[in-house]
Amino acid sequence: MVNFYKLAVATQPTAGKAVVAFLAANFITGPGATGWIMTVALAVMVWFAMEKRRRAHFERFWYTHHLFIVFFINWQLHGMFCMIKPDRPPYCSPNTIGVFWKYWLVGGVIWIWERILREIRSRHRTHIHKVIQHPSNVMELQIKKEKTTTRAGQYIFLSCPEISYFQWHPFTLTSAPEEDFISVHIRVCGDFTKALAQALGCDFDKKSGAKDGKSVAMPVAPPVNRSLPRVMVDGPFGSASEDFLNYETIVLVGAGIGVTPFASYVSNSL
Repeated sequence: MVNFYKLAVATQPTAGKAVVAFLAANFITGPGATGWIMTVALAVMVWFAMEKRRRAHFERFWYTHHLFIVFFINWQLHGMFCMIKPDRPPYCSPNTIGVFWKYWLVGGVIWIWERILREIRSRHRTHIHKVIQHPSNVMELQIKKEKTTTRAGQYIFLSCPEISYFQWHPFTLTSAPEEDFISVHIRVCGDFTKALAQALGCDFDKKSGAKDGKSVAMPVAPPVNRSLPRVMVDGPFGSASEDFLNYETIVLVGAGIGVTPFASYVSNSL
């Protein structure tokens, strides 16, 4: 904006014409329009990426973060208009302007390839083996997936097409590698987890059951004449704590739903 202001003031004889030239440079020229699109896209991404908003509405964060595609496309176009021509050769040669694609090409190809691999991996046959409703708004999801080998400490990305085909959420595995299923414990607190719990037949408004005055977990039966929804699983993926068996003594520190990885560690150690 500062450069557009200086350019407008320097080239126009009156203040009125300078204002018109300034606005035209900002919103009509290629560099101005693409610059504002990039600014708005980046501002929206940053706004919804702030921790409080991201935790409250992860879906908004997830979708708005894909504005990075708009950002990169406009960044590529931003320098291709040669609005201010260089004063020496090669001037506005295609070899010297609009070359930003050289910097994002490798990363962009890797990102697209990873998206393709996710689609392929998620096509492996999966079915929900059991759903258990735990106290404190936690549900356990046991899934059987073909061609899957796991290690303690790994995590998966989970999607439920009945809710949204495009939403993938990470969850830490709580099952041991020796078990014939993979399980995750999910705290029901966000839009996606609430929709998933409802689709699986969980009802946290009802008491989970009681034994000696304490709430206990109970299996969830799907509604009559209704099958459980399909889930898609991508992974498992590794974590930095997979090598815990290489140490004689380990200290596990966690709180709330953050203790879920330790279930896999303990089960694998016994």
